[in-house]
Amino acid sequence: LSGSIPNSVGNLTNLQILDLSNNRLKNKLPTVISQLTNLEYLYLGSNDLTGSIYQSFSYLNQSLKLMSIPANQLTGKLTNDICSLVNASIDISGNYLICYESCWNDANGKTLRA
Repeated sequence: LSGSIPNSVGNLTNLQILDLSNNRLKNKLPTVISQLTNLEYLYLGSNDLTGSIYQSFSYLNQSLKLMSIPANQLTGKLTNDICSLVNASIDISGNYLICYESCWNDANGKTLRA
């Protein structure tokens, strides 16, 4: 797959697994991913995604178990809201994100790979 992740993905409200890893996806992460309130596993690694991980992703707090977005071109600060996702292991390695110590402390024993 190539191009952008379409905003229409936000309409898939019962989706539990979204795996778009190892493609040629570009541009920013669409904020509509935060509307996937039943999403448990998010795999977007090894693409060419840019921009930030939006604070709105914290709306996935109750359902998300794994957020795997390594090996992209993401930039910016990782907010405490993202680090404190209750049940999620997070892999954001291979990007250009800033992760403050307070974010690591909020991980509460979960896996946070930056």
